[in-house]
Amino acid sequence: MAAPQTCPVTVWVTDDSGAYAESTVTVTVAPRPVTISGTGSILLDGRRATLKTAVSRDLAGRLSGTTRITRGVHAFAATTIGRLTAVGRQATWAGSGRWDGRPGFRYLVTVVDNPPGVADRVRLQVTGPSGSIVLSGAGATLPGGALALVWR
Repeated sequence: MAAPQTCPVTVWVTDDSGAYAESTVTVTVAPRPVTISGTGSILLDGRRATLKTAVSRDLAGRLSGTTRITRGVHAFAATTIGRLTAVGRQATWAGSGRWDGRPGFRYLVTVVDNPPGVADRVRLQVTGPSGSIVLSGAGATLPGGALALVWR
């Protein structure tokens, strides 16, 4: 959810004698501010890579931050965050960026911030302009505490 949304809620009540009443109220749901940050080494496509991220959503739903992945001499750098969702200890964000300085690449990152002493989980994918996979890692882990998902 990028901005507050308004939803009508209607309640119908009938008692044992058949008397009936209904009422509608409007509920506004606003995004809860959250920040995800961390740095660590992960395995992507069987090779070691470094993930460095700091992304957030403020009270107004605005997204900001960066995600950078380096593997050997290659690097991906996010230039936009198009969406960010978070529930509990899990967050997913996506957008576009540059691979080795070339624009037109897309990314998707999902992280699980586990309790201290338990490895944090990372799933990510970077695709090229044609949709081909450039980098992927499902089930990659970071040492416990390398990531922090903080609700504000």
